[in-house]
Amino acid sequence: MSNPGSFKARSTEWLDFSNGKPGSDTFIIEDYPDPTMQNVIEVIRAAYTRNRLGSPDGVVSIYNLSNIVESKGEKAEERHENAMKIIREKNLQISILEDPTVFNIEKLIHCCDQANFMIVGFLKYAFLDKVAHVQQYMENPSISNKLVVAVDKDNFYAHPVRWRREKHLMDAAISELSEVLSKRG
Repeated sequence: MSNPGSFKARSTEWLDFSNGKPGSDTFIIEDYPDPTMQNVIEVIRAAYTRNRLGSPDGVVSIYNLSNIVESKGEKAEERHENAMKIIREKNLQISILEDPTVFNIEKLIHCCDQANFMIVGFLKYAFLDKVAHVQQYMENPSISNKLVVAVDKDNFYAHPVRWRREKHLMDAAISELSEVLSKRG
């Protein structure tokens, strides 16, 4: 996906984590899912039901083009670039801002090999150069056979946040995932 957006916990631990306080590189909390995750969950449950696979059980790993937490997607790219400038000035690892899994084809293939499916979707107005780069990776047969996308009228991999507003995208994602799951055997 594009970037972490709307999650906000009301706790000291979240503030420490989101502010990058040393010693807070992991944050675990039980909370309700944001609209994007609600849509992903709904698609997974519907596809499992359609394929008579019972209830899904596992972990959904999320990989973003940027680790900038920004609820207004149109501001995410600008904030990403500002953070990248600071990271370069301070000679920090870019991986704190960009997950290496997303931008390394070997790592992405390995991740996909470990997964039953890979759902991909992006915001339509942010990180377009990065989206084009990653979409090229999706053509690799090791990834494309597990790829689940909801393609809009512009042939763009629609971000899951759109799936509820545009029902045809939700239906497309369910159909795509059902097809991938049916090949699983």
